[in-house]
Amino acid sequence: MDTYGWILTESGKPEEGLTLLREAFARSSTGPEIRFHTGLALMKMGKNAEAIVELEAAVRGESRFADFATAEAMLEKLRGGYFATAVFVGKYTAPRIRSDALCVVVMLTGFTSSRW
Repeated sequence: MDTYGWILTESGKPEEGLTLLREAFARSSTGPEIRFHTGLALMKMGKNAEAIVELEAAVRGESRFADFATAEAMLEKLRGGYFATAVFVGKYTAPRIRSDALCVVVMLTGFTSSRW
């Protein structure tokens, strides 16, 4: 499911791909690759705050994955000079939350560029 969602995203259909990627995450929330793919689909849709949350989750894990360096680079690009911190609100821990049960607050916590 992750692979097909990723193919759709890379084929210019990020909305369709995102649906499958979120379903793949709900079934197997332990893989950082799914979070990475979801983050890039969100980025392609212009949902940068949500993309930051997904990419941060992908790189925060203990396991390194094939596209780890790409995920870090995309995260830095999306931050565009600021750090975003995701605060998860709810009765569940982040790795087990399904996309429809998640409330995310993104806070700007610091600047990294003189543009601001």
